[in-house]
Amino acid sequence: IRSHPGGHADHPREGGDDGPRREIEYLRSKVESGADYVVTQMVFSPPLYADFVRACREQGITCPILPGVLCVPPHREQLERILAHCGVAAPADLLRVFDETPQADLEDALVRYTRDVCQGLLAAGAPGLYFFTLNLERAVAR
Repeated sequence: IRSHPGGHADHPREGGDDGPRREIEYLRSKVESGADYVVTQMVFSPPLYADFVRACREQGITCPILPGVLCVPPHREQLERILAHCGVAAPADLLRVFDETPQADLEDALVRYTRDVCQGLLAAGAPGLYFFTLNLERAVAR
């Protein structure tokens, strides 16, 4: 099943409800119905992932929680459309990669960025990674 560490885009934040807490309540009911593992919405922040997993564990969710990792497309406009569709904010450091990297070097820079995110997620305790490849599976191999 899927989860949304930053809160679900279709569940607006309501007076004092911070989104992630509400997401964990929904997630717990799905897990109690028999889920074996969880895959998160795309995560760019290892601390956000670690905080989400910690909060899930505090609520009794014990199954593996795999962070979703986006293979970043080489066009900023495409990235922004994907993130808007998913209700995920574009990280400033990722946008800087697009702004500061010459087009000829962009693919390599995006692979390095994604590799750094993956290493951070694994260091934060992720039991594995789930890649949203968007037909960029070659980037995963790199």
